[in-house]
Amino acid sequence: STLDKGDIAYALGNPGDWGVIMVPGPTNGTVEHSYEDRVLFSGSLNPGMSGGPSLNGHGELIGVNVATAGSQLSFLVPVDKVVRLLARDRYLELGSYESEIARQIKEWQRPRIEGLLSASWKSENFAGRNLFGEIRRDFQCWGGTNESNDERLIARVSKTCEAGDYVYLGYDLDIGQIRFSFKETKPVKLNQSQFIRNTGMGMSADNRAAYKHSTIYQCEEEFLSGNTDASVGYRRIMSCVRAYKNLPGLYDSLLMVKEFSASGVFEAHLSLSGMESDQILALNKRFVEASL
Repeated sequence: STLDKGDIAYALGNPGDWGVIMVPGPTNGTVEHSYEDRVLFSGSLNPGMSGGPSLNGHGELIGVNVATAGSQLSFLVPVDKVVRLLARDRYLELGSYESEIARQIKEWQRPRIEGLLSASWKSENFAGRNLFGEIRRDFQCWGGTNESNDERLIARVSKTCEAGDYVYLGYDLDIGQIRFSFKETKPVKLNQSQFIRNTGMGMSADNRAAYKHSTIYQCEEEFLSGNTDASVGYRRIMSCVRAYKNLPGLYDSLLMVKEFSASGVFEAHLSLSGMESDQILALNKRFVEASL
């Protein structure tokens, strides 16, 4: 069984192919900001130790090494998931790995995304706007500003939030990220024309996916209509999607909404990875409606 918080575990693995080693460290309970249960382990897991066992002092299995986020900050899969996996006694025909991976990712994403869509996104203040932040326990947010810079040309305040779970598929491919951000910028030492020229529509994906795995992004850009707020000049929206070549039915999405007014520019950005098209459309719609 999984150890109590503070108990010592012993992780086994073969880091760097140097041979099997044992790394001791205390377990620190289940990670708070995670959709899937993960045990926080204060031992130095290194590349090559993933998939190895973690044991208690009696040599009994208590978890599986899965990830490290830096020295003395690692993660273990709880042992109850190993028990359930072994009980299923699965067998996979050689050659069907990619379609099976796609199926499993879809199966993992469905309840995860449906729960997010049905949840009430608790509102909180951001730069005078009624927005949202840590919308579920697996999300964490952080903020930023350049207000301490006396030489700044543009005043900037931002907030970024992301889910703590994604799936590692290889050194050049991971999948399942959900990340959104808000940013407000105002001119300090620039005139209106100079300021607008410095506010492009740049977006970037939050997951690794080499071209051999996915197509290039296809994007569309439009102006949003229906704005009744006289203080807002106009709103632009850009939506981009790319497909996975060997994982049928899965896509990445980038969404950016920019609101231009006399006082400055507000941006809302959403990045989604490894989802089905209906999930992307539903999340994009909910995000835009809750952001403006």
